[in-house]
Amino acid sequence: MMGIIGLRRFQVFIPGELPARNDSEAAARGNKFAAAGLKHKYTKRVALAVMRARDVAWVPMRRFSLEVEFKCKNRRKDPDNILGGLKYLLDGLVAGGLVSGDRWANVLGIVPSWSVDKDNPGVLVTIEGD
Repeated sequence: MMGIIGLRRFQVFIPGELPARNDSEAAARGNKFAAAGLKHKYTKRVALAVMRARDVAWVPMRRFSLEVEFKCKNRRKDPDNILGGLKYLLDGLVAGGLVSGDRWANVLGIVPSWSVDKDNPGVLVTIEGD
């Protein structure tokens, strides 16, 4: 991770897979409200997982780096498609109060990986920042 003075580290598991890029595109083509509904649903799922895991007095990180492991139930989605879930993930981290923003000034780096876990799919996020 990046060298920041006064680092804090936090890890959270978001159960279930996030929509892939193809899912988001299909929703957007389906009707004008489907994509917004998808974004709302999955951003809220991430935010709720974060709020359950963090301390009530948590102060949001201003600058941070992420390690993100997408645990998929099978290998049917290509890795570039899996990474489409980053949008929902970052928006949910902001909505859940874990980080203060998801702009260039906030996000120092993202290291993605993926694996298969048919019994417990989800997203494991490790975040370090100040």
